[in-house]
Amino acid sequence: MTISYDLWLVMSSCVLAIAGCFAASLLAGRLHSGRGTAWGWLTVGVPSLGLALWAVHFTSLLAVRLPMKPAFDLPLTLLSIEPAIVAAAVVLWLGREGDLRGMRLLGGVVALTAGVTATRYFGLAAVRIVPAIQYDWLTFLLSSAASAAVAYVALRYAGRWIKGATPSTRLAFAVLIGTAMCAAQYLSVAAARVEPNSFASAIATSIDYAWLGYTVAWSTVTMLVAVSAIALFYARGKVMHELAS
Repeated sequence: MTISYDLWLVMSSCVLAIAGCFAASLLAGRLHSGRGTAWGWLTVGVPSLGLALWAVHFTSLLAVRLPMKPAFDLPLTLLSIEPAIVAAAVVLWLGREGDLRGMRLLGGVVALTAGVTATRYFGLAAVRIVPAIQYDWLTFLLSSAASAAVAYVALRYAGRWIKGATPSTRLAFAVLIGTAMCAAQYLSVAAARVEPNSFASAIATSIDYAWLGYTVAWSTVTMLVAVSAIALFYARGKVMHELAS
């Protein structure tokens, strides 16, 4: 079956990915601000970035237009959040002491790729239709390889991206990485194979999935903007304090 997409939801998921990358640069920079405050920023950053990773996937999944309205398995949908949060925790923990190099870089790339891949797999498995979704495994593996490449570039050059960069430079890099991450996500969605005569295997809810996608995407973007604003004000306040002293 040819898969079509809701263009506005596609754009929303890409804006969400960019906002997540921008927030990640600010939060990672705050982890170097001191041992006491680092734990606070880690506590804020892990759930924020983990939910952002998951929301990019979930929004892109809701952007797919099928001839039937599918039902979602709630436990599997909730389970798909966990790998993203764990991946965010591992990456931020590994990057708390500065630039990622060697085994720490490898560990960050593996954790992020594995987390994103697991989130995608559980998310697609949560779509309850008959016959069940099949996969073009070559395309799915290519999407994971693309995610690994994006993760490597982002983490390898995170130091330059974070240290001394202006907000406009951070935003430019966030657009680059976020767009690439979004492209890898839609490559994984394209790996799904749906039979033309498929139907929902359970009674679908009356929820409008398009509006659900907009709600998830833009509420997450709002959260990321708030977190980014707090990080920027904190950094500016710290600089002013250092200049005054």
